[in-house]
Amino acid sequence: MKSIFQLDKPAVSRLCLQFQRLFVVLKLSMERQAVQRAKEAFLSGRTRPLEFRLQQLHALQRMITEKEAEISTALKQDINRSQYDTPLLELIGIENEIKLALEKLAVWAAPRPVERNLLTISDEVYIQPEPLGLVLIIGAWNYPWAVTLQPLVGAIAAGNAAVVKPSELSEHSSLLLRALLPRYLDKVRTPELFQKGFIMSLVTTFR
Repeated sequence: MKSIFQLDKPAVSRLCLQFQRLFVVLKLSMERQAVQRAKEAFLSGRTRPLEFRLQQLHALQRMITEKEAEISTALKQDINRSQYDTPLLELIGIENEIKLALEKLAVWAAPRPVERNLLTISDEVYIQPEPLGLVLIIGAWNYPWAVTLQPLVGAIAAGNAAVVKPSELSEHSSLLLRALLPRYLDKVRTPELFQKGFIMSLVTTFR
């Protein structure tokens, strides 16, 4: 059996293509498993109670406050953003979104009375807001925290489960998100994180 160093260029190209296809299949399998786990978390009903949503929002708020320095460092490494710009361009919007959700969540989730008609005159008629289920959040490289976490605030407030895909181009922010979210959010509720890790690095290598 020839080693890879003895193969000619076409053979090496075919071998690399086979590896690339294999890793793509593995990545898709991992993503499907993550989506399935997020669906199961939602179907369990754990994300629906108002108290649980408020708890998770407070935890996310605490994460932003306690880890501002680490977030600033990651942004400096990723896109050379000044530490003075980070609160203004990334974090203030997230914090305001969380504060609004904490203030209004009880109203948003409350049943809304509906005018009765002849068919419903003897009934209690209302519209009950309900979470839709599973939310996919895709981050952006140039605003990796704001574009990722602001939609997550809405997903949590609505009682949904979420799958979060940070941008692989902002590698340090992506790694930090992966480390922080499970630490602050409930583990059953924590969104699954896809990022440029070992498998994706191998795929990139073989391109």
